[in-house]
Amino acid sequence: MELGLSGKVAVIGGASMGLGRACAHALASEGASLVVCSRDETRIKSAASEIAKATGVDVLPMAADL
Repeated sequence: MELGLSGKVAVIGGASMGLGRACAHALASEGASLVVCSRDETRIKSAASEIAKATGVDVLPMAADL
């Protein structure tokens, strides 16, 4: 499904696992670039790398407590 997200940037909190990660992956699959946040720096960097590799979009990981 084409949602017109190519060229857009999405910011997702809690994106290192669970629903946040699933949402991040879904948005990236639709072509949106991402800024992903989590309190755990190691996990968010890993998630960002995996999402970027799987979808080919830019993913910026940020360790932050939102």
